[in-house]
Amino acid sequence: YELTCADLSFDEAVDAVAANQYPAFLSSVSLYEDRVYKNVRYTVPFHETGIAFAVPCESLASDWDIFAPITSALAVNIFALILLSHLVLANVMYLCEYYGSSAARREEYSSSALLMLWVSVLGWSPDKVRTSGGRLVAFIDSMVSAILLALYLSAVTLEGVEQGTGTFSLDSLEGVAIGAESGNSFWDWLLDEGAAPVDYPEESFDDCFSALFESDPPIVACSGDLDSISIGVNAYTQADVCVHSEVAELQQVAELQQVYSVVSRDETDLLDSMNEALVTLMTDGRMSYLEDYWMESAPSSSGISYQVTLWALCGYGAVALWMGVMFTCRASSRRSKTPNPVTRVPV
Repeated sequence: YELTCADLSFDEAVDAVAANQYPAFLSSVSLYEDRVYKNVRYTVPFHETGIAFAVPCESLASDWDIFAPITSALAVNIFALILLSHLVLANVMYLCEYYGSSAARREEYSSSALLMLWVSVLGWSPDKVRTSGGRLVAFIDSMVSAILLALYLSAVTLEGVEQGTGTFSLDSLEGVAIGAESGNSFWDWLLDEGAAPVDYPEESFDDCFSALFESDPPIVACSGDLDSISIGVNAYTQADVCVHSEVAELQQVAELQQVYSVVSRDETDLLDSMNEALVTLMTDGRMSYLEDYWMESAPSSSGISYQVTLWALCGYGAVALWMGVMFTCRASSRRSKTPNPVTRVPV
C-alpha cells in the first residue's frame, strides 16, 4: 500500500476516482499531536463502484476558523473557570472586608455588595481593598486569573488545522462500511445505489468484523459503545470499517486520530505513518493490534463536559446575583429609613 500526494479538491477527487484515475481517495486525516488538533476531510471508495464518499469527522473546520479557539470546549472551560474563580473570590473578599472593617465600613459594603460582585468579575478596584484579608484575596485572584489566562493563550497558540490530500491503493476491497450523517445526501445516494446496512446489535465486535467479509451487502454496522469499541473500530479499519449502528451518530465514530497518534508522533512524517498504518491494519493480526494499543496507548477523551461547567457557572452566577440584589435592596431600605439631619440656619 502506498500513499502519494495529490493536490485535488474534494469534488476533483470524486471525479478522479469515478474516472478510475485513482482506485480510492484519502483527503484527510484527523489526529492529536500533544494538544494540537489537525483535521481534514476523509473519503473512501464505495465497494465495486469506486466512487468516493465523505465520512464526516467531528472536529474543527477544515479551514482556519478565527472563532474556533474561543468556541472550543477547552476555551469554554477556561473562561468558565476564570469567571467562577472571580465570583468565588469576590464573595470571600466581601466577607473579609465586611467582617474586618468598622461598623461604618460594614454599612458601606452592605450598600455596595452588587457593585463588589460586578467589579470582581472585571477586576479588582484598589479603593475597595482596605483590609489585609482583602488584599490577600485580591492577590490570589490575580494569580489564578493569570494562570488560567496563560493556559488559554497557549491553547489558542497551539491549536490549529492543517490540510492535506493523498491517495491510497488497495489490492482488493472485499467490503466497506458506510459512515454518514443522518439524512446526508451521500447516505441517500448509497441507499439508492442498492447499499443496505446490516445490523448486528447483539453480536460481539469480532462477529461483526467477520460479518463484514461474509455478508452480501458489503455494509456492516456494529453496535457498541461510542467511546470505546465503535471509535476504535473505525480508527484502525478505515479502509473497510465496521461502524456504529446508529446512523445519526456515525459522524462521531469517524474519528481517525486514535490510530495515527499511536503510529507516529512525527507530524512531518504523516504519509509514512499512514502507509505503516494501512499495512499494519490490513494484516491478519489487526485484532490483537487494536487490543494492544487501544487499552494502553490510545489518548484519553475523558473530562468534565463543558455543558456541565456552564450549568454550574449559570447556577452560581444566579445565586451570586440574587445575593447582591438582596444586599443592595436591604441597604437601600435602611438608608431610606434614616432621618436626614436638621440643618440649622443662623439667624
